[in-house]
Amino acid sequence: MNLARCLFVTSLVVAVGCSKPKEGGSCTPGAIFGHGKGTCVDKQNAIVCVDGTFKKVKCRKSATGCMEVVGDVSCDVIKEVGEPCPGAKANDCSSDGKKWLECEGGAWKQHMACSKLCVSNVEGIRCENVAGSAGDPCTAENKEKDQAECSVDKLQLLLCDGTKWYAAASCRGQNKCRAVGKQIECDTSMAELDDPCEEEGTLSCDTAKKTMLKCVGKKFVQEQACKKRCNNAFNKFSCD
Repeated sequence: MNLARCLFVTSLVVAVGCSKPKEGGSCTPGAIFGHGKGTCVDKQNAIVCVDGTFKKVKCRKSATGCMEVVGDVSCDVIKEVGEPCPGAKANDCSSDGKKWLECEGGAWKQHMACSKLCVSNVEGIRCENVAGSAGDPCTAENKEKDQAECSVDKLQLLLCDGTKWYAAASCRGQNKCRAVGKQIECDTSMAELDDPCEEEGTLSCDTAKKTMLKCVGKKFVQEQACKKRCNNAFNKFSCD
């Protein structure tokens, strides 16, 4: 091989080796998500290695935005439903701190909505909730710790059965369902027939205040019809 040909081959290899990553190209995974081999498209977008493939991701708006240093890229990746994620079994909080996300099929999916805050630390991911809806997903940890939350309309106390939140008690009283310190309180002084309840034998008045109700078998049933009025002042119940 003559010298001229050698120089041509060498320059070609250098040119190929220095070409910037392109979306859809293969790469070697292993770097921290959003940091490592890649390139900046602009300040708010980057192409990074995601689970063996170069993908376009969004970077948080900041003073630095997306940065390139000696062929590596640094991007504070925006984590949101539908955006690329680093690989199977990955879990994280969304960038707005309102959702627990899990990686599925190369994109973030919502695992659980966090009405208060999603927390990510060395202990893992958890939702700190104040309000939710029956049927929302929950974890075995929520059940083990006997955690509770209020429904969005504040009319139900929700508990976790290990996989989803369910209405454990009706909170139709004046104070409804509310957080008091770290505790969730449910005002059961008013209810309707067949509303869910927790404590066997608990008394309540229906919302029309015509019937005294009693918690039997996890639901309110009629205890007594009141000729005039059902009274529920100061947690003392009586019929006039």
